[in-house]
Amino acid sequence: MVRTVKETVRIPVIASGDVFSAGAAFKIKEETGCDAVMVARGALGNPWIFGELTALCGKSVGQALTPHQELLGIMKRHLVMLVDYYGEKTGVITFRKFFAWYTRGVRNAKLLRPKAVRISGLEEMTILIDEIEMPQSPGSSPPASQASPCDRHPAPAPVRIAGSLC
Repeated sequence: MVRTVKETVRIPVIASGDVFSAGAAFKIKEETGCDAVMVARGALGNPWIFGELTALCGKSVGQALTPHQELLGIMKRHLVMLVDYYGEKTGVITFRKFFAWYTRGVRNAKLLRPKAVRISGLEEMTILIDEIEMPQSPGSSPPASQASPCDRHPAPAPVRIAGSLC
């Protein structure tokens, strides 16, 4: 449907939906011919998707894949920020949904998630975060050496949208 809209209108078309990896964003852009791809739910628990997209568009951002220790640090910081804002009980309860997003692809996630939904204290949740094992795989993004669809856009006159990565 996005391709049909793109072929019909003369304004920039932005595709959105099911963008959970940089690879998925490039696939959508390539298959639909859209001018940009919007990342929404795909950033929940994976804020590094934007760095991966930027790196794959040929812009230097350093290391695209996030080390395990950085994941744990960000989770703990997010948790503390929620507790500071909402108070301990509400902050920890609010963090539970993010815990599920952050632990996608984590080796022992099936064991940890049932524990997370029963925790209401900051110290307990911090201890649980420390139990997270390395992710099974770094994600489904294409290798940085692969040519970017940003460079192969089929439109005769590509539209640049202010603020887009490529």
